[in-house]
Amino acid sequence: MTTYEIHLDTVQNFSDYIYMLEHFSFRGMIRAGKCYMEPGDLISLFECALGDTFLLQINCGDRDELDALEEYLKQTGLLLEYRCIA
Repeated sequence: MTTYEIHLDTVQNFSDYIYMLEHFSFRGMIRAGKCYMEPGDLISLFECALGDTFLLQINCGDRDELDALEEYLKQTGLLLEYRCIA
């Protein structure tokens, strides 16, 4: 499992997050405080948001796709921290 700490503190960051959901294929969860939800569940994301920092946990996906996703997170400034859990 790979975990990315991301932030959605601006309209641009949120727009970049939505673009990510539309253009990258992966399975995982997002954690906001004590709430866990599907990454595309934007309503729950807003309801559970306790701040502007979230954990994006990716369980599986194509390795090349995940490498491209990580690069996208870095380029857009969404990525705060990266952790790989074996």
